[in-house]
Amino acid sequence: MSSYLASNPSQGQRLSSNGASIQSSTSPYFAARHDGRKFQQTWQAIANDDTEVLSSVAPITSGFKDGIVSDRHYDAKHQSTQGGSDTGEYSPNSKRTRSIFKPCSMCCLIISAFLIYILGILTERMILKVDNSSSLTRATSLYGVSDTFASRSASLPMVTLGTYYYPWYADDFHRGDGYLRKNLGQKPVLGEYDDRDPAIIAQHLEWSKRANIELWSVSWWGKHSREDNTTREVILTHPDLLDSDFQISLFYETFGRIKEEENYSLHRVGPDMEFMCSNYFNHPNYFHIGGKPVVYMYLSRLLDEKGLLAEVIQVMRQAAQDACGQDIYIIGDHIFGPPDDSVVKDAQIALELLDAVTNYDVYGSMSKSVGSKGGYFLEDDVRRYYEIEQREWKGIVNQKNCAYIPAVSPGYNDRAVRFEENQIPLSRSLFGGAPGSLFDTAVMSARTLVDSSASSVLMVNSFNEFHEDTQIEPVTAGEWSSMAFNMTYGLSYHGYGTLYLDILRSAFRKS
Repeated sequence: MSSYLASNPSQGQRLSSNGASIQSSTSPYFAARHDGRKFQQTWQAIANDDTEVLSSVAPITSGFKDGIVSDRHYDAKHQSTQGGSDTGEYSPNSKRTRSIFKPCSMCCLIISAFLIYILGILTERMILKVDNSSSLTRATSLYGVSDTFASRSASLPMVTLGTYYYPWYADDFHRGDGYLRKNLGQKPVLGEYDDRDPAIIAQHLEWSKRANIELWSVSWWGKHSREDNTTREVILTHPDLLDSDFQISLFYETFGRIKEEENYSLHRVGPDMEFMCSNYFNHPNYFHIGGKPVVYMYLSRLLDEKGLLAEVIQVMRQAAQDACGQDIYIIGDHIFGPPDDSVVKDAQIALELLDAVTNYDVYGSMSKSVGSKGGYFLEDDVRRYYEIEQREWKGIVNQKNCAYIPAVSPGYNDRAVRFEENQIPLSRSLFGGAPGSLFDTAVMSARTLVDSSASSVLMVNSFNEFHEDTQIEPVTAGEWSSMAFNMTYGLSYHGYGTLYLDILRSAFRKS
């Protein structure tokens, strides 16, 4: 596996070409993690009566398969049996015998697998605590985070690496909304910060530049919103931005401006574009493609489904022309799932209206395409998603004279803010893989898809969206946690330090 994580022997494991895990004899850490993940997948398979998955995680699950799944179908197989040992009241195959032993077998096997899972967590923690140095040093030595992997980027095409940035935290860390890492004791390295503090923006810019990120697409919710105020008054005036070639664009939060409760009125769209013209587009660090100021549009695909997209785009373009005489470059959040014939057909008009398309919800799109296995993706699934499906999307998009922008994300967990929706979180590790292996595999695949007609942009979702746990911003390093089961779904979460910044730094060179 040609990747940052695979190049580090300290991972204690490697992945075969087909994505299967190959255990190292020198890594009790990996053995414990591997068994714990088998338990997670087994639990999901039992719930779904999935014999294929159960058989794939043998030997731990062999008892589950024989004692539970096979027995569920016993009556259908033997309903015509008459007499003999199969019909005796206490014979091994009698219904009464099975009614006694089935729940006992099930409970024993589940308890055994659960104990293996707990052992895996305890082993992780013991290994992490061997080194008494700083938490960041522990994470670095254990997971192979290093600055010495320049060879990964030596022969790459130039890439403009961007990330979605959220300037909404202010003095209450976004109104005190929940986020997973708080429950796990893995808060941001900077604490629950106030992003109106110039020192916070300075550190975020420094980290971004370290990771070869050159662009923030900044979440924008309208004139004088907290996001607008922080962006205009703190970010755009910051000397570390002004003294660099770092760039800013706006991520237009359409469904915060075009509201269902207002019957999807477009009355804010024109004034929003006029305000952007007056306060953003002419800033020296504002991002342009082909001489046009760039606006990212959230959920353009849903606007299209509601029959609103054509009108919204027409209003946006006309308002910008009238206000500042500029043609704007609109990037739509439009790619979602596989390029099925019906989806491609429905997207034809949108591809003619938009300048470029991307995918913001990487978690949702990948899940729709390949599905997760109890909260994990397989390496082969991730590669297929990018190297086959997304490459096909790029070809379809380019045929309509529209540009394509690939996107990656480290994982997903929104249970701290949308618990009632009960979405299964997405682990940041591939099944059987090392910390960050999902992100690393996605990055290495997606970077081959950049489109020169869109300044070779590749987007990362996100720099600091903590509520959905898509952030790459550093959190306190070292400890693993799968506590707060209702929040983690039993997945283990790594206090990852600067791991994701280092993965990006090793995978890209600046444009």
